[in-house]
Amino acid sequence: MTSTDPQPAEWPEKIYYVCNSTFGAVVNATPITHAGAERIVGMQILCGVRNPCNPTLDEERQSKRPANRLRDFAKQHNSSIEVAEHIYADPDSFMAWNGALRQAIMQANRYDNCTVVYNVTGGTKDMILGCLLGLTQDERSKIMAISVSKNNRTCMHLIFDDETGCLEERTLHRGNGICLDDLLQLYGYLEVDIEDRKKHEKFIRDHRQVGEKALVTVRTIAQDHRATLGALQWQMQDKEVPFSVKFRNIGAESTTLRALIESFAELKGLNIQRGERGRIESITIDCEMTHRFIGGVWLEAAIFGMISDIFKGTSVEVYGGLKLAVKDTRIRSMNVPPSDMELDIAFLIDGQLHVVEVKAVTTPKGFGQFTPKLVKMREEIGSHRMRTFLITPFLERTDIEVGDFMSRTKQQGIELYYGYNERGNGRAINRLNAKLDEMKNNLQ
Repeated sequence: MTSTDPQPAEWPEKIYYVCNSTFGAVVNATPITHAGAERIVGMQILCGVRNPCNPTLDEERQSKRPANRLRDFAKQHNSSIEVAEHIYADPDSFMAWNGALRQAIMQANRYDNCTVVYNVTGGTKDMILGCLLGLTQDERSKIMAISVSKNNRTCMHLIFDDETGCLEERTLHRGNGICLDDLLQLYGYLEVDIEDRKKHEKFIRDHRQVGEKALVTVRTIAQDHRATLGALQWQMQDKEVPFSVKFRNIGAESTTLRALIESFAELKGLNIQRGERGRIESITIDCEMTHRFIGGVWLEAAIFGMISDIFKGTSVEVYGGLKLAVKDTRIRSMNVPPSDMELDIAFLIDGQLHVVEVKAVTTPKGFGQFTPKLVKMREEIGSHRMRTFLITPFLERTDIEVGDFMSRTKQQGIELYYGYNERGNGRAINRLNAKLDEMKNNLQ
């Protein structure tokens, strides 16, 4: 019988930490940050590898690589931790895992008042049960079994009563959480250019009102918004900075295009030339950031501001223009350069990466090119550890059904927010706002 109202519990003063190496890198790292890395004197990582000399690609991805990243993570948080060699064993052998736990007990005996803390999360339930029941009662008394919630990263102390057969859960003290740098390290990624990301964030923060003004302008010209945006984005393509656009060459949508350009008037690097009656005749763009902003980042700035407001006052940090590269020694040893990817908006909630891709496109042409990088990243770090949102407010259902994008994004695990107007409201943006607001309310 499991307690429905867990009582609090305390971490031991000295810990010899044991965990199973799997895709669940965050649930393995969470006890290190919650207990405090300074308490951990040693560590043992159990890897399910049938042939350590020739592991399969799946074993490499699920056990060996996460184990190496976790070891580096532990050493970074406490350089004095004695990290034992990884224990490689057949994941289907109870005797192998029993032996690994006995070895951990022997290692812990070298330290006074040291407790073996075994994080059972990430292992199969029958394997965990077999491991613990295969030990003697005296050996089991030296092991503190814990589990980590994959949803809210709560650590629970599991207490099994041999006499009654009952299981009791007690909530352990929650220390520091996992930050963005930790998460990237655990999943084998690194941030390419921190200064560039901070520069980008500052620009979109400073110009979020410009983006919001542009969004309002687009709503007021809803009937022509696609042609207007399409013409503007077309002018941004294959243009080197600086460049000029003369409006008399654009055509019938020039009136609405001028109205949209007016909303960008506060942008630095945008010079507007007006005629005698104050009407815009041409513009000159002499800044790369301004060029990108008008080409679509304006919508990203508006949504970045919305998300920042939602999580204001919480521990959630919102990042814009995050550039990542895959950091993998095996890939680099094969002389394959790390692949880079850029995420429009990213934030962490309880160690789970949330990514929002913003697209101001007005046509479904090339729509499929927006999802591959998200799918690739989800496959690498595990689908339940990354949540992806794709927002495209200027495409309607009939647009994204072209090429079967609706069902494809759903199969890929991407949450798609589309749709422009619903009685004057931005449907996609309002739906995303409501979802994120719900996530904020569920924060502990």
